[in-house]
Amino acid sequence: MSESFSGTREIIFDKAIEIISSVGFENMSMKALADAVGIRTASIYNHFVCKQEILDSIYDYFCDHMYDNRLPIEQAKRVIETGSREDIFRAITFDFRSSDEKKFKRMVLSAKILMMRIFNDKRANQIFYEFHCHNPVRYIKELLEHGVSIGRIESFDIDSYADSLLGMIFYRGIKAFASPDYIIGEISRETDIEKMLTDIIPFR
Repeated sequence: MSESFSGTREIIFDKAIEIISSVGFENMSMKALADAVGIRTASIYNHFVCKQEILDSIYDYFCDHMYDNRLPIEQAKRVIETGSREDIFRAITFDFRSSDEKKFKRMVLSAKILMMRIFNDKRANQIFYEFHCHNPVRYIKELLEHGVSIGRIESFDIDSYADSLLGMIFYRGIKAFASPDYIIGEISRETDIEKMLTDIIPFR
């Protein structure tokens, strides 16, 4: 979140995420938001110009923090150069789980809001496909192609592998967005499908 988010503005932001993820953006009234925060409705406008600005701030937060847990590309390439097959798989996959409970909750609920609005909000649609689909595939392919180029990974169908990996991530994301408790309390990174996808990498 921007450094300008603090005090009452931050409380408004967090309450808005909770309400919007529950009832939807159109169904959230500024009065209901103000009541949840414990301030007068007019006071919200001292922190956000309008309701749309709150939604834009949620989108911005998601974009700013989506890749916080992903290794920078050059660091990930070093893992490709020296790590085990499991290390490589962990380098090319990531999620936004965080030990910071507040940040993690914001990311999960922000992602749910994106999914709720993906078919009626152009910006939500663009963010989802760029941040959750296109960018991860580019990242995965660059790392695996680097592994092949230096001889650590045998040549194989990287495009199909990246698509399969993305499909797994997409499926997990859909379940998480539909039920935030899924990713918060039940999901395990050591699933059968992940083990299979790890083993598929033709590691040398």
